[in-house]
Amino acid sequence: MRFLSFILTFALLLCGCGVNKDDITSSNDSDVAEDSQVLPELTVIFGDVGKADFILLSCGGEYAVIDAGYKKNYDHIEKTLLKQEIEKLKFVVATHPDKDHIGGMAKLIKNFDIGQLYISPRANDSDEYEKMIKRANEKNVPIVTAKVGDVLTLGGAKLTTYSPDTSLLVLNDDNEASVVQMLEYGDFRMLLMGDGQLICESVLMNSGLDLKADVIKIAHHGSTRSSTEGFLKTVGAKYAVISAGNDDGEEYPSKAVVEKISDMGMDIYRTDRDGGIVLKTDGVNIKFERGYTPE
Repeated sequence: MRFLSFILTFALLLCGCGVNKDDITSSNDSDVAEDSQVLPELTVIFGDVGKADFILLSCGGEYAVIDAGYKKNYDHIEKTLLKQEIEKLKFVVATHPDKDHIGGMAKLIKNFDIGQLYISPRANDSDEYEKMIKRANEKNVPIVTAKVGDVLTLGGAKLTTYSPDTSLLVLNDDNEASVVQMLEYGDFRMLLMGDGQLICESVLMNSGLDLKADVIKIAHHGSTRSSTEGFLKTVGAKYAVISAGNDDGEEYPSKAVVEKISDMGMDIYRTDRDGGIVLKTDGVNIKFERGYTPE
């Protein structure tokens, strides 16, 4: 019996000699890595700045700002950046020259290291616009005028310019000439509309561009002058974000627009109701947080 037991043990050892345990572990780990590869988070903060726009993008250790609210919003913007320990912005986008979008831009350029100022082709002679351009020139910040097809990169994310084209620029309307961009990260897509209105939406729908998105930043603070049903159906977003407030006595967002968006089955996030909004995505999954404050 002892001899038989020895023979069986020896046979088992021989069978095990051809197995490389390290090779098996390495192979399995590689398969798991390929199947479950997750991108670093892209974070988008929609600041609570009333009827104005301020959006902070963060991806792969790089940062960018889209619009800078009113001049009175600058302290909120600066606190938001400092809370994230941001000293440098790869680029800032001024979607159009209205004061509720560029009011804080001159101070932002003055106080932070800015890689590029990306602007709408529509200029004006407002105090806010002239100061923004002056500050950029003083600090040798390159000023780039938006063109359809431009791509701005941020970490692993990219922003592609969809508008304005020449047909919108001849209208002499700052809102219709807003810089509209598609933010893409992995499978995630978000359409950022600036203050693009009815004509802008029509031009986009006829452009042949892929407007499909998971999230849409609703144009013009939820005004009735934008967000037609046909356009929203074309985009087909699941989530809508509205940056709004009643700063000038007019109702923002419009009840009719909110009802339309809700009836289409979209989840709505509103800065006038929810405070600052944070969106996070790994390129597939999307998470929202309400009530963000830099205080």
